[in-house]
Amino acid sequence: MKFLILIFLLPQIVYSQDTSYLDNDLSTLNNQSKLITKEDQIDQFKDDNVDDEIIIKVRNPDTKVFDSTYKTSQDTTRFSFLYHLNLDPIRAADVTTLEAIAARRIKGVWYEISLGRTTATFDEITSNNTASASSTSAESLFPRDPNEEVTVTSLGLGVGYRFRFFKELWENENLFEQIMVTGQYVRMQDQTSADTFTGPGLKVDYGLHYRTSPGFHWGPRFSWNYAIVKRPQAVEGEASRERSFILNWASVSIDISFYL
Repeated sequence: MKFLILIFLLPQIVYSQDTSYLDNDLSTLNNQSKLITKEDQIDQFKDDNVDDEIIIKVRNPDTKVFDSTYKTSQDTTRFSFLYHLNLDPIRAADVTTLEAIAARRIKGVWYEISLGRTTATFDEITSNNTASASSTSAESLFPRDPNEEVTVTSLGLGVGYRFRFFKELWENENLFEQIMVTGQYVRMQDQTSADTFTGPGLKVDYGLHYRTSPGFHWGPRFSWNYAIVKRPQAVEGEASRERSFILNWASVSIDISFYL
């Protein structure tokens, strides 16, 4: 009788052990599958979110067939030429700027050296000095005509970063954006005074560009400019506020850039 009971229970014991073994294997496989899936997702996220990378198809000049690609993460040197107009469309021509930029990319960060020359009407970029006069040479005693022409020259050193926020919104793989912050040395001359006004300035740029080839991009760039300029003392002890102007204007430009 005991023998019959043993024969009856033996398959159940074996089956139970085998099922436990299979369950352990399935559990292990499921855990490995989850790990692989997470790793793949992380890799995919990294691939889809490379800072500024655009992959451009390159046409073979001999066969006229697209047979290679260029990744914009390989960019190192850029030369840009910009023509700015006043951001106010009604008075667009009252502020115009010609600007040239040389830029270098180092570890994902862009560094720019810029030179610009702005021609504007006085009231579009500054206003008359209203500081109380303690001397006969104070600028408040010589108000400028609002339509008087002013020339501003600026030399700057900037730093910035490229990114692709609008890529998904507009579903265009060739679009990218750029923000630059530039410290400047600013020099202003007007028609009323023979003096030159100089001082520090700041320029902030936001650009939305279209990359058409490995060596070229174009698009609008929006700029905000701020500077405090002053002339040398006309008399000893003349206060800084009596001989200075605050410059402040915004512009939009067409950015034409070439990569080497």
